Amino acid sequence: MSVSIPILDKSDPKENIAAVPFHMPQQDPFWTGSPDYLSTLAMSMAGGAMFTKNRYFAWPAFFLSSTAYLNATPLRATETSSGSSLQGLGFAIVGLLSVYLPTLVLLPDGPSKAPAV
Repeated sequence: MSVSIPILDKSDPKENIAAVPFHMPQQDPFWTGSPDYLSTLAMSMAGGAMFTKNRYFAWPAFFLSSTAYLNATPLRATETSSGSSLQGLGFAIVGLLSVYLPTLVLLPDGPSKAPAV
């Protein structure tokens, strides 16, 4: 009785001969930090809301800046951040005020009801 020994072929994808253990790739130093894109985008949108008086810029700026503030790591300043997340939140609130304040302060044009003298 003869026993046949299989011939191992390295080109066969089912064979476990060419298996290499997994190693995590080296990270690029640029991506190891945590850049604060939300705060930068929120400040830009709040500035656009102040210039154009557009409410569609002010509300997303407020939500982005509040998200950046809630997700910020305390007591850390990164090289890529354009300011603290609290600064972005304040900028977004000022953007909301600049958009909605004229509607609260300015009266609609109409006949004046001044008393006759």
